[in-house]
Amino acid sequence: MPDHRVIVLAPDVTPGSPLFEAFVREIVTEMTVKAGQKCTAIRRVLVPREHEAAALDAIASELAGVTIGNPAAEGVRMGAVVSLAQRDDVRRAARAIAESGRFVHGDPQKVRLVDADPERGAFLDALLISADPEASAPHEVEPFGPVATVLAYRDTGHATDLLARGRGSLAASLVGDDLTWTTAVVRQAAPWHGRSHLLDSVTMTQTTGHGSPLPALRHGGPGRAGGGSEMAGIRGVVDLMQRTALQASPRLLDSLRTTHTGAPPHSA
Repeated sequence: MPDHRVIVLAPDVTPGSPLFEAFVREIVTEMTVKAGQKCTAIRRVLVPREHEAAALDAIASELAGVTIGNPAAEGVRMGAVVSLAQRDDVRRAARAIAESGRFVHGDPQKVRLVDADPERGAFLDALLISADPEASAPHEVEPFGPVATVLAYRDTGHATDLLARGRGSLAASLVGDDLTWTTAVVRQAAPWHGRSHLLDSVTMTQTTGHGSPLPALRHGGPGRAGGGSEMAGIRGVVDLMQRTALQASPRLLDSLRTTHTGAPPHSA
């Protein structure tokens, strides 16, 4: 089932500001790391209607500097998807979304490569799409590769409605300094997302990023990734261990604990 990870730009973030630039970097990073083949990679980008053109221009400009090809070649920043079949699946999904809009950057059928063969390798350009936010495909079709779709929202209520149309995901990022806006959107978005990544002017230089699973957190989201828990970090290790419960007296439990770990008995 598709999992539509999302990032939302608040209306108070001015195009060209440091926070706006951090927003753009998050998107480009999530689109290109592992060629977008991550369960946490951003698929939908929600922006205020008045900032739509600026966001599209800025993201496309950054993507234009991403060199694609043989990962061993100097300067290459993005490699191939996992297989030719996966490449074809991503192409079909991207075209389905673009039916309600247009490709702003990239062509699903063409890619310029460094030290690689576009016919033999499963390479794709980074594809940025501008689509109608009311169309169904951007919220229901997931290209599992280097693809993101920009959707313009009218107001806060429209933004939260669009968030919900993705029907839940692992992670959502909210970018803005307006506490009133962030508080309102978090309250609406929280039931639909396992983890909310709140990026503002304070955290933008310190954050681990939208797609960084934190080992102490459960952030699968409703109905996603193994019943709501992503296999990551400490939780992933624990899920692979055999566990059993012991019901006994404190004296016996302390004896077992001392025998197997060398730890001193619990104090009474």
